[in-house]
Amino acid sequence: VRIGAEVANDTESPLSITLLQGVARGDKMDTILQKATELGVSRIVPLLLARSTVKLGADGIARRHEHWLGVIASACEQCGRSRLPRLEPAAQLEAALETGDDGLKLLLSPDASAASLPALLSAYPQAAQHGVCLLAGPEGGFDANEIAQAMASGYKPARLGPRVLRTETAGIAAITAVQVTAGDWR
Repeated sequence: VRIGAEVANDTESPLSITLLQGVARGDKMDTILQKATELGVSRIVPLLLARSTVKLGADGIARRHEHWLGVIASACEQCGRSRLPRLEPAAQLEAALETGDDGLKLLLSPDASAASLPALLSAYPQAAQHGVCLLAGPEGGFDANEIAQAMASGYKPARLGPRVLRTETAGIAAITAVQVTAGDWR
């Protein structure tokens, strides 16, 4: 074996995108992790929320984490990424909000009174420099307490259009919109 020339593989997005995702049941979580990885997310935090349909003990969380790392690695191989997004251990919302990013923080919400995602991204052009953190709920959505916690931590409610999106669609749609507006798709 001879080591040849180093070839740069610059497939990483210049925009730091964090996805805080309510844990979804079955293959849905695998799909979310796979597509988020392919779309260039840099950090993923699975959330254990009040309305999550998945209830895991410590042993189950550890097994899922290992499985999810494999899903992410496979997605990186498929899409040509040379760096895996950081997968944080599953966390309660309060703990995840304390370790949030400094960039634009968006709570994905179907609420008609929320600002549209493109409007928020346009209003905060510094998002491209400081990153974007997207908070997506589980199948059951967020409860009122979780919404209040997120808002108190600086999250702005962002609407993704006139329809209510499934948990496996919302985060992926938002990552795509962010990449188009401020990331490596513009």
